[in-house]
Amino acid sequence: MEKQNFTKDQEIKKVSKNLPGMIESAEQLEILNQETRETAVTILGELKKVKSLVNDRKLFYTKPLKQMMTDYNTMANNFLEPIKKADQLIRGKLIKYDDYLEDLKRKEEEKLKKKTEKAIQENKPLPVAKPIDTTKKVKSENNTFTVTKVRKFEITDEMELPRQFLTPDLKKIGKLVKAGIEEIPGVRIWTEKSSMVR
Repeated sequence: MEKQNFTKDQEIKKVSKNLPGMIESAEQLEILNQETRETAVTILGELKKVKSLVNDRKLFYTKPLKQMMTDYNTMANNFLEPIKKADQLIRGKLIKYDDYLEDLKRKEEEKLKKKTEKAIQENKPLPVAKPIDTTKKVKSENNTFTVTKVRKFEITDEMELPRQFLTPDLKKIGKLVKAGIEEIPGVRIWTEKSSMVR
């Protein structure tokens, strides 16, 4: 689909011709009495029809594109699913092996500490540390894998959370205000005029 299709669309062409006139009418309109008030409402009705038409034509062009994107995303995600699973499995195994090496190193350090203390007490030569490679970076021919530690969290008791971490529920507040409640501590409630064209 060409980019220019929307502006070449016959319905949109008709509307485009009238755009300058609509803006000019809106700028020149003065509401002074009931008659001009009714004229204003008539113009708003016409504008509503035009907006509706433009939105319909926009959907005519964008809906197939959105569906195509959805289809391609679904296909790509289905294709990627086993790849992601394999990736997770291998990463998990590498991290598990890293944990094993850390544990092995810790145990060797404990053994070395005990042997060193014993050697000092018995006035013998100090033992030599057994090297264990716990490098966090693993290099292969074309890639590098690095294990890093990331701090995570989960909320265990919302009631104990400090106030600075609490977010107001704007939807609930909005429902109460629309229902006519007059006061909510910490909330300013007021009325504004809004307009509607049918």
